[in-house]
Amino acid sequence: MIQDKSQVFNTARVEALELDNLVEVALATMHAAEARTESRGAHCREDFSERDDVNWLTHSLYYREGHRLAYKPVRLKPQTVASFEPKPRVY
Repeated sequence: MIQDKSQVFNTARVEALELDNLVEVALATMHAAEARTESRGAHCREDFSERDDVNWLTHSLYYREGHRLAYKPVRLKPQTVASFEPKPRVY
């Protein structure tokens, strides 16, 4: 419980908001990772060991109302920077 109700320099309130944000980011990461049936980058699943660019070359968009996911395609031809072609994971 936050005792200080002031709006200026309320460190307890700032810390509570930061913690809430961290929990939201963790939930988004967890739901998006569970929905992907592939392994990519730092995201690795033992049940889906290969990347799947045909179905999953997308950005995951998370909406906290109902834990809904949507997807946006990856732009491989950005307007301002050079693009990196997707590559399989090699260890």
